[in-house]
Amino acid sequence: MLNSIAIESKDGPTPAIGAQSASALGADYLVCQGIEAGGDVQSSTALYEVLPKVLERAQSTPVLAAGGIGHGRKIREALLPGASGAILGTRFVATQENLAQPEYKSLLIKSTGSETTMSVLSGRVAGRHASLAAQLDLSSAGRRLVCPPVGRRPGEGDVVAMRSDGSTVLRYNAVPPVNDLRGAITDMALYAGLGVGDVRDLPSAGELVARLWIECLDQSR
Repeated sequence: MLNSIAIESKDGPTPAIGAQSASALGADYLVCQGIEAGGDVQSSTALYEVLPKVLERAQSTPVLAAGGIGHGRKIREALLPGASGAILGTRFVATQENLAQPEYKSLLIKSTGSETTMSVLSGRVAGRHASLAAQLDLSSAGRRLVCPPVGRRPGEGDVVAMRSDGSTVLRYNAVPPVNDLRGAITDMALYAGLGVGDVRDLPSAGELVARLWIECLDQSR
């Protein structure tokens, strides 16, 4: 079993020190996340700015780079300074096998990184940043209020979708739209990191892995 250890600091983000502490505690690998990530974002620093610092403190512990990676050239940028691999989230939502709603996938394909915004509107991750494509996720009323507190959010408590088992999803819930949901898909949490600008099609996961590796090896890009 791989040993995963989370390091947090009350004094603010200190990823390099956290990497050193996690390594000392016996972590099998570290994840270095940049602020470009989508979903639950723990970072406040750009990936390629913080990665060298984490690699220096990690020493022999493998480091995986995450945040805004949607193309093989970004994987290469992470591997060259010493990362052992990369984690891609948004890019793999837009694959044939992913259980996300087709409408969500379609919006990812049409979106660009410049349309993402940082928000803490999602109820289950209050206090943490989530990077979402602005045109995809929040209602117009929600967008006017950047981070309204719980209890003061427009439309809070509204049912926006229903699962196949009859259970409901409320506005500002952290659940992204998957296939068994029906309702106002664009009012749900449509997470997207800055790498969404590289999402332009809907390949199979296997096809995408092969393509990413070819892109990674292509020095001309």
